Amino acid sequence: MSVGSVSGRASRLDVLRQVITFVCVGGFATALHYALMFALIYTLDARPVSASTIGFLVSAVFNFALNARFTFKSKQSVLRTAPRFAIVAASGLLLNRYMLALLLSLDIRVFIGQIMATLCVLSWNYIINALWTFKAKRG
Repeated sequence: MSVGSVSGRASRLDVLRQVITFVCVGGFATALHYALMFALIYTLDARPVSASTIGFLVSAVFNFALNARFTFKSKQSVLRTAPRFAIVAASGLLLNRYMLALLLSLDIRVFIGQIMATLCVLSWNYIINALWTFKAKRG
C-alpha cells in the first residue's frame, strides 16, 4: 500500500465525515426552519413564502455557528467567514423562495414543495461553503 493511497483514503474519509456532519447540522437547521415556518403559518396565518423566509433566516444563524465549529472546523476569523456565509445563505434563500413559489404555483403541497426546495438549497450550500466560505487560506 503506497503513502498516496493511504492519504487519498484519509482525504476521502475526511470529506465523507464533513458531508455527514453537514447533513446533520443542516438537518437541525432545517428542522428549526420548518418548525418556525409551520408555527407561523398555522398559528399566525402567515403566508407560506414569508413564513419560510423567516424560518430560513433564523435557522441560518444556527447553521453558520454549527458548520463553522463542527463541519468545517474553521480556524478562520468570523469576520472573514460570516460575510461569505451570509452571501451563500442569501443566495440559498433566493433559491428557496423562488423554488417554493414556483412549486406552489404548480399546485404542489407546501410541505412537499419545501422538501424539494430544501434538497436543492442543501446541495448548493454545501458546495459553495466547502469551496469558498470555509476553504482554508493557502500559504
